[in-house]
Amino acid sequence: MIDPAILTTEFDIVAIREAVKETITFSRAPAFRNIISGVAAPFTNTTTDNEIDNSVKNIASFGAHAVGTASMLPKGASWDVVDPDYPLRTFGV
Repeated sequence: MIDPAILTTEFDIVAIREAVKETITFSRAPAFRNIISGVAAPFTNTTTDNEIDNSVKNIASFGAHAVGTASMLPKGASWDVVDPDYPLRTFGV
C-alpha cells in the first residue's frame, strides 16, 4: 500500500492553512461580491489558525492516485518520456 503521508509534517499543515486563508481573502474581494456568496463549510466560521488546522485535518483525504509530470516533445520526437504522436503512450513501456 502507498501511504501518501498527508499532513504528517509541519510544512504540510502550514502550507494548507495559508492556502485556505488566502482563498478566503480572495473570495471576499470586492470584485467577487456578486459572484461568490460566501465561504464554504467547514471554513465558514473559522477565525484562528488552530480552527483552520482542525478543519483541514478533519476533511483531508487522499482522493486521487499518485501522479507526476513528464514533458512531451514535438511531433516525431523519440527521446523523451511521452510519445507526442500517440497521446498517453510512453516510450519504452
